Amino acid sequence: MKRCPECRRDYLDETLLYCLDDGNMLLEGPASMDGPATAMLPPSNFASEAGTLAQIHTTEKTAVFPTVAAKKPFQTGRWIAVGVLALLLIGAAAAAYFKFSAIKSPELSFESAKFTRITNHGSIGDSAISPDGKWMVYVAREGQTASIWLQQVSVASSASVVISKSI
Repeated sequence: MKRCPECRRDYLDETLLYCLDDGNMLLEGPASMDGPATAMLPPSNFASEAGTLAQIHTTEKTAVFPTVAAKKPFQTGRWIAVGVLALLLIGAAAAAYFKFSAIKSPELSFESAKFTRITNHGSIGDSAISPDGKWMVYVAREGQTASIWLQQVSVASSASVVISKSI
């Protein structure tokens, strides 16, 4: 059985959670809540209970039991400081890693660059170099014919005609 603490209406339906009249949450318990909130001991004249009865003190006040002291929650400021410190340490370690472990490539400049002629053909159209830089292909035009040449970049005399066609 459930009862509304506000309007004191009793409900026999155990599936109800809230009072139908005022919407308060229903409490489990007996139909009658008008009785005393504390247990009443019946009078006893037994000699064996005399010592126990002398230790019982009755009062009109509501009993308040001591609560266990709650543990202090984690201090948020301390956790934020630890998180910021951890991020700074990770950032410093990453910066040191990238600064000291990176292999530096030699700097290229036009003053130190060496230029050499690859072909002796007069009119070169399109050209391309392979991604590894070892091969070059180009289109040479002479009059009404065009030919595609393949050459090894490191060897000057390795050019060979792949295809030749009259245009």
